[in-house]
Order: sequence, then structure tokens, then C-alpha cells
Amino acid sequence: MPTSSNTDLHQLQERLGCELVAEMVRELPDADLEAALLDEKHPLAAALQRAVRAALDTGQVQARQIVVTVLEAELLKRRGGT
Repeated sequence: MPTSSNTDLHQLQERLGCELVAEMVRELPDADLEAALLDEKHPLAAALQRAVRAALDTGQVQARQIVVTVLEAELLKRRGGT
């Protein structure tokens, strides 16, 4: 059963990871973001996941979840969604 400190750490890692990825993809074209979102082996997706894992000492699954969350949010924002 997860402890409060484990949950807090996970939430902090997720927040910081999202901020990191959002900053990294800010100037990239939509097509690159879409490709990275659809294929976790795409060079951009792989690079973003490596950056998250290195910066936050997360596992591969959590890093991919963070990258997908940010890419979806960024594409939605760019398309005028909320």
C-alpha cells in the first residue's frame, strides 16, 4: 500500500516532469508532437522520456505517462481546446 510520502513524491515527479516536457516541446511543430504521441519509439518521444527519467529518476512507464499527458495537453491547447 502506498504511503503518503510515496504518493507525494509521485505527484511531485509528475508535476515537474510535465513542466520539463512542456518547456521542451513549446517551439516544436505539431507534426512532431503528434508523431511522438503516437509512437513511443519515435526519436522525439524517446528523447523526452530519457530527459524525464534522467531529471526525475522515474521509471519508463511513469516517464511515458508524463510525456503523453503533456503532448496531449499541448496539442489540445494549440488547436484552441481547453
